[in-house]
Amino acid sequence: MNMTKSTKIIIAVIAATLVVCIAVIAGVSIASRRRQPEATTSSNAPAPSSVSESTTAAPTLQELLVGKWMDSAQMSGYEFFSDGTVTVTYVNLTVPVIDLPINGTANGTYTVTGNTLNVKFSIYAKTISKNFEVSVVPQSELTLKNVEDGEVSTYAYVKKQESTSASTTTSPAQVVNGSEIVGVWANGDSSIKYGFNNDSTVDISFNKGRMSSVSSGELNGSYKGIYMTNGNKLTVQFMMNESKVTQELTYSVSGNTMSLTESSGETTLLVRGGSGYNTSSSASDLIGKWTDGANMSGFNFKQGGSVDVTYVNFTIPVINMPINGTYGGTYSVSEGRVTVNFSIYGKAIINSYEFAVAGDTLTLKNVEDGSITTYRRAA
Repeated sequence: MNMTKSTKIIIAVIAATLVVCIAVIAGVSIASRRRQPEATTSSNAPAPSSVSESTTAAPTLQELLVGKWMDSAQMSGYEFFSDGTVTVTYVNLTVPVIDLPINGTANGTYTVTGNTLNVKFSIYAKTISKNFEVSVVPQSELTLKNVEDGEVSTYAYVKKQESTSASTTTSPAQVVNGSEIVGVWANGDSSIKYGFNNDSTVDISFNKGRMSSVSSGELNGSYKGIYMTNGNKLTVQFMMNESKVTQELTYSVSGNTMSLTESSGETTLLVRGGSGYNTSSSASDLIGKWTDGANMSGFNFKQGGSVDVTYVNFTIPVINMPINGTYGGTYSVSEGRVTVNFSIYGKAIINSYEFAVAGDTLTLKNVEDGSITTYRRAA
């Protein structure tokens, strides 16, 4: 078959076009195969949004509580520590049973269960446990709803705690229990005893004792209570026959002797040590010379029952004249009392005292007017 020149040209062009198409298709296929691993790697990589997401867990309620929270008046609140301890600051907190409103701080522990907070601490050996429903705005506001009575209190965040645990001390701010009162004290026949302890608790015992602030009759029994002092005021509280007894007393300590004066004016004289003082068998403790703080008046008790009484500006009854001098007389001791008899210008003077001898201190309580005078042993 003879082909024309034009036919040959057309066939050549078609062949060339086929070759180009085949080459293009092959190139695309190769490029596609080369890009395939990259596409696979890219599909397994995390999305940009997932790279920025945090993997840290949300803080727990206990972690949110840690820090100091105070009310708007900066008077009461809580400081929670990370180890489960807490410092409670309170104003006019009424201690159960004791029923005395007090102010101060106390240290205790806390636990969190769900959204319920339990706070536990002790005051005067009484344990206080409170449960709250909790709501916290982190480092801003703490709301506590008392589970028992529904009372709601709100506190503002003050600071992060500076230590890992609360202090070990508890300090009711109104309580100033000086060391001078700590110890066991008893009256003359040991019918009344008070044992004041360092933790503000007191052990009390009565053995046919009499105190107008407790009862008009004889008292018997042992009791556990609490006490507080403020200046020369002493408050004692304890339970007797399921009733609360509160004694508001004025006290004075001189050496190892103490006087307790009730609101009625009745005064009880106590001596440190708890074994009572000066019954009729211990009159010898009086023997010797005793002078007041100014070394101007006093007594010189002698063996055999004689005594010299020294007075400065003493006013004699009826005569009504202030005099100075030393006068001889007699004394007798019976059931914790000493009675002194002497005469001035023919006027008989008879004074009877409850007395306490503790070391070199003699305390006399005038039976008639309740006045108390302290003397020191002289050489």
